[in-house]
Amino acid sequence: MREKRFFGKRKNEDKPQREANIKYILLTEGTETEPRYFNAIEENKGLLGIPPIIKILPLTRSYGEDCWSNPKKILDRLLLNIEESTTGKITYSTLLNGMIDCLYYSEYLTKHKEKIPEVRNLLERAYKSILNVNPEDFVQDKESAITKVTEFLAKEKSRICELIIKNIGDTLNEQSIPYSPEIDKVCLIVDRDPLSFTSSQFDYVKNTCETNNVQLYISNPGFELWLLMHSGNFCNLVENLDNRFKVAEPQEFQDYVVDLLKKEFIGYNKSKFRASVFMSLINIAIANEKTFTENVANLKDCLGTNVGLLIQEMRTR
Repeated sequence: MREKRFFGKRKNEDKPQREANIKYILLTEGTETEPRYFNAIEENKGLLGIPPIIKILPLTRSYGEDCWSNPKKILDRLLLNIEESTTGKITYSTLLNGMIDCLYYSEYLTKHKEKIPEVRNLLERAYKSILNVNPEDFVQDKESAITKVTEFLAKEKSRICELIIKNIGDTLNEQSIPYSPEIDKVCLIVDRDPLSFTSSQFDYVKNTCETNNVQLYISNPGFELWLLMHSGNFCNLVENLDNRFKVAEPQEFQDYVVDLLKKEFIGYNKSKFRASVFMSLINIAIANEKTFTENVANLKDCLGTNVGLLIQEMRTR
């Protein structure tokens, strides 16, 4: 996981702004809709009444994390990344993901997507046979580990080796999360999907967030409910939503919410999501959110969301 920025931009370029910003570091379960939505909030802070001192930073996942959807797994990785950023130590899984990201930044894997499984397997083989380590182990000697892996790659795939050597320093620098616990906020934004997010996992995520000062925002059943709340017609949908939620299967109800969203916002498409459409309607969404529960514990079983509370908090900083 890392802050989304242009590759190669050094962290020290941000230092003159450090005292001027309060960062809201957001990790979302979704990798498309939610990041686009919060990027739009960052771009429209003036319109939304969010002070310029607030900096909204949706995190981007590394290659090895991009298909994750379980909130527990995502949270555990977030906490590990924060630990790595704080201590300066990294795990072998972070180093491996960094090497793969080198090949994305250089556009090698962007142009040769068919080679992704081959590259992944090659690097995993290097870690198992050359380094003989587990992904969760912390790297004891970063330079030595990189040297051993690149020497192995030089014999197998010289072009890949060249790109990794050229970019690995910047790539690992990019994976550091720019977090100051005294003033910044770390937020986890997830869906309450009982099919992939069990009751025990929900309790673990809730309690772990509280213990580690991570702000938890949940939408039950999903983020699309929050988007639907931007509709001025939402009050006319509430009764049917509540009744269906009580009797429908989770996926059936989620599909129903998405269908309503498409009707209320003609042209809505998850893969071509236009977040700008929703920006002028956020006050409506915040008011509609209070129709249902905003309490994290209650969102385990009840229809609702508390995403609006995050925006309200940003406005008052």
